[in-house]
Amino acid sequence: LVVGVIEAMHGMFWVLVLTALFLYVSAVLCVMLLGQGLIFPRGEVPVPLKGIFSGIGDSMFILFQVMNGDMAPLDTVFLVTPSSQLWFVAFMVVSNWAILAIFTAVVSEKMISTVELRREESLDAQNQDRTVRSMVQLRDIMDRTDRDLDPCISKKEFDSIMADEDKA
Repeated sequence: LVVGVIEAMHGMFWVLVLTALFLYVSAVLCVMLLGQGLIFPRGEVPVPLKGIFSGIGDSMFILFQVMNGDMAPLDTVFLVTPSSQLWFVAFMVVSNWAILAIFTAVVSEKMISTVELRREESLDAQNQDRTVRSMVQLRDIMDRTDRDLDPCISKKEFDSIMADEDKA
C-alpha cells in the first residue's frame, strides 16, 4: 500500500499541475470578466465588486477557497450578478468532482498496478522455487534408478520405475 502511494506521487504531481492550470485559467477569466468589467454593459465594474477579482494571484486564492467549499468570497458577486452562479457551479463541478475523480483514479490505478506487480513477482518466485524443488526430486529419482550410472535411463530401468508404485 505504501509502495503504491509512493509510486502514485508522479501521477499526483500531474493532477496538481492540472489543478493549478485550471485555477489559473479560471482566475484569468474572472479577472477579465468580473475584475475588469467585460461582462457589464458599460464595461464598468460595479462598486461592490471592485477589488474582488483585481489580480491573478488574488483571484486564484479566491477560487481555491471556493474549490474547497468556502463560498463567502463570492457573496457580493452573487448579489451583483446572480447569473454568475451558473459559472461558479460549473467551476465547482469541474474543480471538485472531476479533478477529485481524476486524482482518485490516478492513485487507485497506481496502487492496484503496484499490488498486482508484487503479486506476480511473488507467484513467479513461488513457481521458480517449485521448479527447482521438482528438478531436485527428479534428479534424485533418476540417480537412484540409473543403476549402470550412464547419463541415460534404459527401457529396463524405466520399466522398473513404473512397476514400483512408491517411485511412480
